[in-house]
Amino acid sequence: MEIPIKVYRENSTVEFPVYKTEDAACADVYVHRLDIHNDTVVVHTGLHFALPTGWEMQIRPRSGFTKYRYAVLNSPGTLDADYRGELLIKYTRIDGGYADDFPYNIGDRCCQINIHPVPKMKFEEVDSLEALGETERGQGGFNSTGKN
Repeated sequence: MEIPIKVYRENSTVEFPVYKTEDAACADVYVHRLDIHNDTVVVHTGLHFALPTGWEMQIRPRSGFTKYRYAVLNSPGTLDADYRGELLIKYTRIDGGYADDFPYNIGDRCCQINIHPVPKMKFEEVDSLEALGETERGQGGFNSTGKN
């Protein structure tokens, strides 16, 4: 299945998203420009998208990125169908050091994108906690189902 997505590139040097293999779940996105601020890096992709109503784009780090001391903030990120601004990815150095060793340069693949349908939730207020129904887990919070 293919869903048409309109893409605007800020100029001809902006790389278009690419699926690297036939069965890849995500398309790779490339660095167009970097803004480094202390321990944070904002990657400018130079890309703007128009998604169909009822769809979202998810932005994820590339799998090989785990070997670096950086994390993608708000991961996975969401690009809403009504957003037309530039796709930006914000990275932070997890040890708080200065981001002078950021592993990506202009032209490098920096993240992955895919799209998902987004059904609307219809919220129905109930009068009591019991009206939510019983489950085996109940109100058990973090790690309440065990480590295995």
